[in-house]
Amino acid sequence: MIPHIVFHENNPNYFPGDTVNGILVINLESEMSMAKIDISLEGRAKISMRVRKKRILHNKEFYVQLVSTVFQGPSLPRGEHRIPFAFNLPQNIPSSFHSSNNDSFGPSKAKGNVEYKIKAKIV
Repeated sequence: MIPHIVFHENNPNYFPGDTVNGILVINLESEMSMAKIDISLEGRAKISMRVRKKRILHNKEFYVQLVSTVFQGPSLPRGEHRIPFAFNLPQNIPSSFHSSNNDSFGPSKAKGNVEYKIKAKIV
């Protein structure tokens, strides 16, 4: 069993205030006991900066952390299951961003990113 997420959009580009829609697909060869299935959306920024070749500064900031319980146990029967989910993105989130370790800010070198992930968790 390898669950996977299928988004309703073929090329998912989302903007603040948009709704992210998808389906969690789970194919079970036999019945599986579980308490629940959660789908989470997390958006965060991470940065690492080397200052004057000596000190390394790290920082992390979360922009959105949402969890939706899409299934309540006690079990799922054998077969393919297609479980829908949807998240409304907040209006005030920044765009995704990635910079490499080669980016230079005066005497400092920095790398960082802003990224968003959707994960499914079977409990």
